[in-house]
Amino acid sequence: MMKHSTPLAVLCLLVVGGCASQSVRWSHPTKGEQAFYAEQSECEARALSIAPVAPTGMGPFADGMEQGARDSAVARIYVNCMRGKGWIRQIEND
Repeated sequence: MMKHSTPLAVLCLLVVGGCASQSVRWSHPTKGEQAFYAEQSECEARALSIAPVAPTGMGPFADGMEQGARDSAVARIYVNCMRGKGWIRQIEND
């Protein structure tokens, strides 16, 4: 079983979980490192293709909340994409 860490996966964990003392590892029972990087790249591109959130015009706090919502959506899309390809997300305490 291959295990891999990714910067985006760690970002996802920080956005969703809010804890910097954990790391995310992905494993797959049959796929190797080359498949991981190819599929990670595809899922990352899909997740980041979400249109940027336009400023709300209601001030920096509201704009920050909109960006937080976008970051959360990006994380969900990435995780769901990887899971859809059969990868298993494992959260480990450092």
